Amino acid sequence: MSALHTLPRIEDPRITTRNATIITPYPGAPAKRVEALVSKKIEDRLRELSEVKHIESTSRNGISVVAVELQDWVTAKDNGQVFSKVRDRLDDALPLSAGATLFGLGAFGEQIHQMSIFGMIVAIGLLIDNAIVTTDNVVARRRAGASATEAVSGAIQHLFSSLFASTFTTVLGFLPIFLLPGNVGDFVGPIAIAVVLALIASFALAMSVIPALAGLLAETERRTGRRWWRDGVQNQALTQGYRGLLRQALRRPVTTLVLTAVLPLTGLLLAGGLGMQFFPPADRDQLEVQVWMPSGTAIQHTARRLHEIEAAIRGHTGVETVTWVARASSPPVYYNQLREQDNNPDYARGIIKVADAAMAKSLEDGLQGRLTEGFRDAQVVVRAFGQGPPISAPIGFRIIGPETDQLRRLGERLRALLHRHPDVITTRASILGGEPKLWLAADEHAARLAGLTLGDIAAQFQAAQFQAALDGRIGGRVLEDLPVRIRYAPEQRGPLDQTSTLRLHTPGSDTWIPATALGGMELRPEPASITRRNGERVNHIHGFLQQGTLPIEVTRAVQSRLDAGILNLPAGYRVEVAGDSAEQQQAIRQLLAYVPVLATLMIGVLVLSFGSFALAGLIAIVAVFSVGLGLLSLWVGGYPLGFNPIIGSADLVGVAINGSIVVLAAIRGNPLARLGEPAAIIDETVAGTRHILSTTLTTVAGFMPLLLFSGGDFWPPLAVVIAGRRMGAGCALSNGG
Repeated sequence: MSALHTLPRIEDPRITTRNATIITPYPGAPAKRVEALVSKKIEDRLRELSEVKHIESTSRNGISVVAVELQDWVTAKDNGQVFSKVRDRLDDALPLSAGATLFGLGAFGEQIHQMSIFGMIVAIGLLIDNAIVTTDNVVARRRAGASATEAVSGAIQHLFSSLFASTFTTVLGFLPIFLLPGNVGDFVGPIAIAVVLALIASFALAMSVIPALAGLLAETERRTGRRWWRDGVQNQALTQGYRGLLRQALRRPVTTLVLTAVLPLTGLLLAGGLGMQFFPPADRDQLEVQVWMPSGTAIQHTARRLHEIEAAIRGHTGVETVTWVARASSPPVYYNQLREQDNNPDYARGIIKVADAAMAKSLEDGLQGRLTEGFRDAQVVVRAFGQGPPISAPIGFRIIGPETDQLRRLGERLRALLHRHPDVITTRASILGGEPKLWLAADEHAARLAGLTLGDIAAQFQAAQFQAALDGRIGGRVLEDLPVRIRYAPEQRGPLDQTSTLRLHTPGSDTWIPATALGGMELRPEPASITRRNGERVNHIHGFLQQGTLPIEVTRAVQSRLDAGILNLPAGYRVEVAGDSAEQQQAIRQLLAYVPVLATLMIGVLVLSFGSFALAGLIAIVAVFSVGLGLLSLWVGGYPLGFNPIIGSADLVGVAINGSIVVLAAIRGNPLARLGEPAAIIDETVAGTRHILSTTLTTVAGFMPLLLFSGGDFWPPLAVVIAGRRMGAGCALSNGG
């Protein structure tokens, strides 16, 4: 209880900061010049650091934005030191500015948040299981006439190896989640920590406090008689019917095995038809709105459009507040929001606050359609917050190659392909068509005759007298650190062709010539931005989807067209998958990487516990069947496969192994049952069924509120998998004993 009051509380798990943004202004420089002189140099310096995993840069007119992602093995303890090394590199290059569970969580430096609570909820069945098994064994021994000391000692000796084996194998089942690196591990790792701590605490209590208390309660029962509210309800008709079912099962083992396998195998076969959504949407009373205006839009026009968009949003019932940040990403209000749009006057991000999560879900789709139709000159995306690591968009592809023009053309073709899918709302590309830029086509020979170099000309165009007309002039500072830039109002500025009359002074003399004497002024298209990733130019293609659409399904559909060669990629160009699908695939690969080793350890523990490969194989079959029952429950419920059901699968595998070990240990502990005597096998199976059904019913009851009243997309899949599978697994274990 002390830990419950002292542990810090947060809504979501803390993801270790492994991302940093380096912003370098370069006023007046075009995107290609920013890329060559700023972004590439920063990338080259940072690639020397082994702690850096990915480097992505965006070079726009006048500014470089470099995003750095550290390796997954960098933790909260050393990320500050790594970021300090990053700063040092840049300084050399460019100037820039449950009681025991809760106690254990505190010892591990964890907080109480939705993932740690999730882990404790998952562990409920496992906690109850050990307690019921131990209590039943002690009570049975007391009823047989043993003293309290003899009953407790005998129960511990009989159950220690079995419960240790089941606890250890379940811990191994959750280890892949615990060992996940990077942002995914930061997000789901607390679940495994909570479950493992709960398992260890449950085993320790089942071998100490619980048998002692059970001995005392059994002693009380002998004095006061049997009580239904304490000892449970017995129905002789059901008991005899169940015994008859077991007798038939023992007489026809092949038929029993086939019937028991029907539902689990059906679930495994239907798994291929399940949708895939590894990280479900978050159940929040907020929505995110992103607005992109055409490239080159002035910030004043963007602001005016935002007022109109906000008025349309507030026209919907239930909207409480709308907040905006234009020209940059808004400060994060959720743990996995990215900030990728610094110094971009075409962009704005807003947060809509509504009454509750249900209203946010109902508002999302209708609001998206209304804003898309009402503001054709802008790209507006309304979407719910999602769980898991941060991503820029649910659909993502990267086109990598050397030339920006070719990357732009390939990006346009890929965007057209995405737009053919009916669930795609809109798309974005990081390399777009050119912005208009005014060029002085200077004759280098004539400039040399006038005593000027091209660098001198560029410097004078960038000089203070010219800046006063265009970019403004620094007129002072506020609070010593914030510069104040002064500009002429638009109506006070001269025409654009006035730039051709700029006086270019010859260094070291008082003579000057007009700029037009060296060449004409030309308006040419120039790339608005150039993006890079790990030292290569890349065009990021992002797609946004209708509400309820599974990103991986759309990605697969588009990927199949790409595999057919529809883009006809030139030599030196390639396409990579990004977005939600890439994060899912990476998380699944990391989970599966540990499976062979841990499965071998599990089987080894079971073989050592029973001294039999056959019994270890039998328990493994029960575990596989439990997974099949869970997938069947998920299919019946109409939910996609994600990390919630996967966590539930690990939980139910542990429960199935636990129940199997206890029943088999009881049968092997009875000399007659071990020899195959049907009556003895039935007696031990009936005795073991009590704890299986008790655990099943209490777990199902515990998950029913999540299934019936929680709503949303986060809890119901977990509740469906565990509740449905526990009921099916309970029947399977009872019949298969």
